[in-house]
Amino acid sequence: MFVIYYVCQNPHVKQKLFDEIDSVFPDSLDKLCITADHLARLKYCEAIIKETSRITSVTPVSKRIASAECEVAGFYLQNNWNELNDDLRNFDKENKKSIHDKNKYLLVIFGGGLRICPGRKLAMINNLSFMALMFKKYDVELVDMETPLKTHTRIVTNCLELKIKIKPRKSYCNYNLLFT
Repeated sequence: MFVIYYVCQNPHVKQKLFDEIDSVFPDSLDKLCITADHLARLKYCEAIIKETSRITSVTPVSKRIASAECEVAGFYLQNNWNELNDDLRNFDKENKKSIHDKNKYLLVIFGGGLRICPGRKLAMINNLSFMALMFKKYDVELVDMETPLKTHTRIVTNCLELKIKIKPRKSYCNYNLLFT
């Protein structure tokens, strides 16, 4: 849900997403079979997932800003200092190839070391497959571009409400979306 929100908020990102998906899957959806090779070629989609996770982490504890002056391993950190040196609230897919290009340990979505999430690769496969299937066939728009993202956090952060319009992309006008 968070990916849909940020992609819809940034039309230039959505267009590049469409272009990548159309280049990786040039054929009709009638025969769409997603392989590991397809997923490996969805670099822009993967970068969007990582950028979305940077802004809206699904885990409630994801500190990236020093909340008070402190010293860590001999380094002095000022209040409100952040290692990313950017506005953490802005979705900026175009300015950064990937946050991982700066330092792969700056944003650790699935943890690390011995306690790294065993399902991290499956989660990325699931997210990439969803994006490919959804955006290959449908154009998604926010009902109101000014409405902020409504979330609630307990164990994980959930999207409470996301009002969207879903319509078939022009190349797939013979398909209809049915909700039952």
